[in-house]
Amino acid sequence: MAEAKRQLFGRVGIDLFAGPTETLVITDESVDAEMCATDLLSQAEHGVTTPAILLTNSLKLAQETMREVERLLTQLPTAEIAR
Repeated sequence: MAEAKRQLFGRVGIDLFAGPTETLVITDESVDAEMCATDLLSQAEHGVTTPAILLTNSLKLAQETMREVERLLTQLPTAEIAR
């Protein structure tokens, strides 16, 4: 994405050049573990410099989210990077 934006810079309007990002999901037990895992992995798969962190007060959600992360990693072509 960053390379595409660099090549088009000046010809079309772009928002900004993308770089490494961090994701912090803050939640409680009311959130679906699969959705948490999906949010975390959607950023983590961008590269090894893109940490994805879950902050929760729910041990149950944390454990379920990690199970979902592991399940989803078996399906992602970018699993090696996302892990």
